[in-house]
Amino acid sequence: MNELAQQSQQDKKREEAANGVLQNLAKIQKTKEAEKKQAQKVKKQDAQQKVATNVSNVISGVQQKTDAKPSIEPIGISELDRVRMHIASKWNPPPAAAGADKLKVDIYVRLEPDGSVTEASIVDTKRYDANKTYRAAANAALRAVLDASPLPLPREKYDQWREFIFGFDPRFISR
Repeated sequence: MNELAQQSQQDKKREEAANGVLQNLAKIQKTKEAEKKQAQKVKKQDAQQKVATNVSNVISGVQQKTDAKPSIEPIGISELDRVRMHIASKWNPPPAAAGADKLKVDIYVRLEPDGSVTEASIVDTKRYDANKTYRAAANAALRAVLDASPLPLPREKYDQWREFIFGFDPRFISR
């Protein structure tokens, strides 16, 4: 009977050890699943933030050209709206080009810290060379950007806006 009791105690110890190992494995599995869910959540939030940023850039007509990491608050919609309205005040649609007031033109812009335009150029030069209507719209957009210099942007955010592409879309330029 003594042997039987010892055998029974050893079996219980083995069973408890096995249960402990199984419980540890279950905890590890739950932890890995939780970490995986958290990583997916972060990835989804990053994707949503990227979409929101792209939407605000499309609405404002400005795309960030540099990949600068902002050390302060990013440029807000109201600041971009101010730039858009400032440029719109200088825009004169081409008089003789039918449909030119509906063409979207991308203008590359480089600025000084005070907002002065140091460089502005039409991005789609092939279309500019091939299409007279586009050329008229592009020239009007380029003139508006140059005439609007200096642009009303916050100096402390210069690293974020020193170089960008302004999506000039007359449908969203109100005067």
